[in-house]
Amino acid sequence: MAEIDNIFSQTSLCELCGAVSKYKCPRCTLRSCSLACSRRHKEERGCSGERDKTAYIAMKDYKHMDLVNDYALLEEAKREVEEAGKKAPAGVHVAHGQQQQHHHPHNQHQHHPHHPHAKALRMQSSFANEGIELLLSPLGMERRRRDRTHWDARSAQLNLSVEVVSLVSLGENVKEKESEKVVVHGIPQCMSVEYILTQKAGYIDQHRLHTLHFYIKSQDGQNVRTQLDEEIIEALRGTVVIDFAVLMVSDVPLETRWRTKEVMKFDESISDSDSDSDTSSVSSDSSDSSDSSDSNISKQDQGEDKQMIIEIN
Repeated sequence: MAEIDNIFSQTSLCELCGAVSKYKCPRCTLRSCSLACSRRHKEERGCSGERDKTAYIAMKDYKHMDLVNDYALLEEAKREVEEAGKKAPAGVHVAHGQQQQHHHPHNQHQHHPHHPHAKALRMQSSFANEGIELLLSPLGMERRRRDRTHWDARSAQLNLSVEVVSLVSLGENVKEKESEKVVVHGIPQCMSVEYILTQKAGYIDQHRLHTLHFYIKSQDGQNVRTQLDEEIIEALRGTVVIDFAVLMVSDVPLETRWRTKEVMKFDESISDSDSDSDTSSVSSDSSDSSDSSDSNISKQDQGEDKQMIIEIN
């Protein structure tokens, strides 16, 4: 009995009538015992009873349910923006809860030459003219921020940013040396691979340089081999670039394709299934051959028996 009394003494009480509470207000966390007390606290305190979706929560108090609520808030905001965009008439831009009328329905600021979207389209067009597929990361991503590739109107050519990745072989494995991974800028498209390495990336050992292997890492999964005297724009033709080119330097030849672990596992599963099927076919062939040989032996035995019977007779 004492234990039961202790339990009830620790139970939160209704802050309006003193009875055992059953509910907690999502807005102000007030405890109440019934619908009547809940309505009373809303009238007396002017509380809406709805959870404050933007209330600050300290990291030490942040729980999984708070994460779920934040995700639901983002999804709700996204839906509201999409609905507002569908309901807005042509030529109206909805922002900050206000409607701003534009004279041109296609938002002519996007076609301004200095607008990021216009710059991106112009850059992709310049790369496409050289036979290169350029993919751009979303604005604000670190790789996009590091990219300084631009069109130089004076020289009428691209000035490129190139990431130089040095690879080192460890037995059968090849890995990147993070300390020798650098992004260099201001490279005219007509410059050679050797220029990039010696003048920009700091490769000063000419003898050592001519013993290495050079590749362009294409984002479609290929390692495209290049030479020291080849222009960087020529080396990039036919490749896929994300933001800026990746030039890899290795002391051993690389495979023509680089693959993710998932692709490698998928390939291994296919090869395993192929080997299993080959094994089964071989076993079936061997069983067939053994069956045929057994049948031939049996026929031969039957023939010898017949011959013996004839001679006896």
